Amino acid sequence: MNILISIDDNYVRYAINLVDSISQNNSEKLNVFLIHDNYLSDYSINLLKKHIEDNSIGVLNTIYFNVDSINLPNNIDYIPTNAYYRLFAPFLLPKDVKRILYLDSDIICNGSIEELYNCTFDNNILVGCENMLPEHLNIWRERNITRLSLPNDYRYINSGVLLIDVKKYCENITKEEILDFIKNNYEKLKFGDQDVTNKLFFNRIKIINKKYNYQINTVKDNEIIDDIRLVHYSERMKPWNMNYDDPEKAIFYYNIIKKRGDYNLLKELIEKHYQNKAINFYNKLIDKEN
Repeated sequence: MNILISIDDNYVRYAINLVDSISQNNSEKLNVFLIHDNYLSDYSINLLKKHIEDNSIGVLNTIYFNVDSINLPNNIDYIPTNAYYRLFAPFLLPKDVKRILYLDSDIICNGSIEELYNCTFDNNILVGCENMLPEHLNIWRERNITRLSLPNDYRYINSGVLLIDVKKYCENITKEEILDFIKNNYEKLKFGDQDVTNKLFFNRIKIINKKYNYQINTVKDNEIIDDIRLVHYSERMKPWNMNYDDPEKAIFYYNIIKKRGDYNLLKELIEKHYQNKAINFYNKLIDKEN
């Protein structure tokens, strides 16, 4: 199973969580491709490589991307520049890689993804899931379509999970076309590489069930579905941060820590997260009374 990731030094520990969770829920060994620039430390690369090999998860392949040579613009403070690297990765992969599954590193696998990985493209280049938003923010979908001049009935996808037909990708677009589009439009790219993906491939994306990219932070606790395969902690709040306040949604992250046996961290996080939840509940109650 070919897996593509792109991280900086701050996310190596979460990339380890990702590959651990995939390995725990799937029988196939992983062929992990890490696309990185010269700012990712050797320490982080070696840490990830050692973990993958020592735990018989698979192998790590590194792909160096010289971002300095292309002067890639980025006007979004919360989206790192390395998020764009997935757009260029297909051109740098070995020729024998026919398909690859890109995954954000704020994702935890919660079940088999073999059906996703082996699904047919149906003459498309990408396979992905529609972007999930809270009901009251669905106007964003319309704004995204207007902003990017997409068809009115288009289903804007989240780029955190993308199955890529590598050959068709490279046959239908060039690195130069992608880079030119970014440079000519970066001021209106509110969601970075995700906007680029939606605009350049809008008519060549197969939409699949949201269980394969369940953006759990966007739903209420009572709306969480049972059969989530890929739990995506999109948005800025992450369950590994002490200021997170939704323990029910953090359970997937707690389970990873539990399996690793780090009970001190688990206890610290759970206590803090429930404290945050209690404080927020109290503040809402007081506001209602006033």
